[in-house]
Amino acid sequence: MRKILLPSLLLLLGCAEPLRHQETLGALHTRYAEQCKASPQVCAVLQPCTDGLTRAISVWQGVTEATAKGDTSLASARTADALISEGTARGACIATTLPTPSLSEVR
Repeated sequence: MRKILLPSLLLLLGCAEPLRHQETLGALHTRYAEQCKASPQVCAVLQPCTDGLTRAISVWQGVTEATAKGDTSLASARTADALISEGTARGACIATTLPTPSLSEVR
């Protein structure tokens, strides 16, 4: 029983971190999707953000799958990809939601 329980517990703990990232990114995506529905004119501006969040969620799913298979090498590589993808998505969201500076602020 212990031989089955311990690896299962470790597997669940290994999958927990990617799931937290997915949940956080999903909540951000929902927030931006609601903004788009409320103000359709901003949808095009928010598109890079929402596309990036969708990609990042997908990449984190790959981490979960590799961890579930017990492939630590693949899980590590995918974690690096997921962190980069998440950072890129968050950067796109920040860039698309910042107020546009006026000409006098740029000078």
